[in-house]
Amino acid sequence: MQSALLSILGVLVGLLISEYFHRQRRIEPFSHQIFEKRLEAHDSLLRLCNAAYEEITEILDSDASRELRENVVGKHIHTLASFSDENMLYLNEELTVHTTVTFIGAEDIPEIEDEDERQNRVQALRDNYKRAKEMIITESGAAEINSHFQRVAKSQLDSDFIKYLRHLRGKNV
Repeated sequence: MQSALLSILGVLVGLLISEYFHRQRRIEPFSHQIFEKRLEAHDSLLRLCNAAYEEITEILDSDASRELRENVVGKHIHTLASFSDENMLYLNEELTVHTTVTFIGAEDIPEIEDEDERQNRVQALRDNYKRAKEMIITESGAAEINSHFQRVAKSQLDSDFIKYLRHLRGKNV
C-alpha cells in the first residue's frame, strides 16, 4: 500500500517537473525578443525625454513668447504620450505617466513673479527629469546588466571625479 502511494506521488512529481521545464522551453525563445523590444522602447523613451528636457529648458531660459513656450512644451508632451501609447506593451504605465507629466506646466515657469517660487519650480522640473531618467534605466534592465558586467569584469573604476560622484549619490543629491 505504501509503495503504491509513493509510486503515485512519484508520477505526480515527475509530471509537475516535466510541465515546468516544458513551459520554460516555450518561454525562452520569446524572452530574448521581448527583452530586445523593451530595451529599444526604453532607449527611445530616454532619447525623447532628453530631447524634451533640452529644448524646454532652452526655451525657458530665452525670452520666448508664451505661445512659443506652450507649443514647444505641448509638442513634447504629445510626443511622449503618443510614444507611450504606441509602446504600452513594453513600457511600464507608471513610468510613462511620470515621463509625460514631468513637463506639464513648464511653460508657466517664466511668468512666475516670485523668484523663490520660480527657482523651486525649475528645481522640481530638474528633479523630475532626473528621476525619470533613473526610472527608465532601472526599468529597462540596463542598470542590472551594467552591474552584472561590472561584477564579471571585476572592474575597479577610481578617480577623484568618481569618488565625488559616489559621495553625491550617498547624499542623494
